[in-house]
Amino acid sequence: MAPQLLSAKPVLEILQSQIREGVEKFFVKNGRRPKLAVVLVGQDPASVIYTRKKGETAVALGMEHETTVLPATATPAPVSPTPASPA
Repeated sequence: MAPQLLSAKPVLEILQSQIREGVEKFFVKNGRRPKLAVVLVGQDPASVIYTRKKGETAVALGMEHETTVLPATATPAPVSPTPASPA
């Protein structure tokens, strides 16, 4: 059997298209865009790059993006979720 070159690009394009459609459906239904919210604790260079790339991807897919940066000394208390207020 001859070796076969595999490419992830066609799969990625299909997934991105499906996500964009889902984002638009969400927007039409809810009147707002979904948001990727990230909490970055500390300034590890690899984590900063990873977080930035995820934000860029979210925006490219039509979503909103927000990164909250906390110092490396942060305790779990400021990261703990708070109950959502009633709409």
